[in-house]
Amino acid sequence: MVLKAQLRWTGHIIRMESSRLPLQLLYGDLRQGQRPRGRPKKRFKDCIKDSLKYSGTPATELECLAQDRSAWHSRTSKAQEVFETNRRDQLANAREAHKAAKSSLSATAAFQCPYCPRVCASRIGLSSHTRAHERRLSAR
Repeated sequence: MVLKAQLRWTGHIIRMESSRLPLQLLYGDLRQGQRPRGRPKKRFKDCIKDSLKYSGTPATELECLAQDRSAWHSRTSKAQEVFETNRRDQLANAREAHKAAKSSLSATAAFQCPYCPRVCASRIGLSSHTRAHERRLSAR
């Protein structure tokens, strides 16, 4: 939703008259002054460039595309759909990788309990489990 809102607002700014302050701020640069040392702070313009790159819109064609409102609206909606599809795919891939890592861990590091058929995933889990058996045996 943030991506779509940013792109919609940018299109709105680009269609404004040149005397309007938001348009001047979007295209303006600092003429004097210095930034502090370190990594530069991320500006709205930088976020827009990232959003454009993610949506597959060349920055050079931004002004031409934004002038046509209906085309720009469909472009922002498509960018949101592409973003959501990629996010869901990445999430699914991460879940599968986590499950694979978890199953490979249990297959490679199996610690068998000497008292019962239970298999623990870690050495610490096995020691805790065997302590429970020993407490039960000493209570008898």
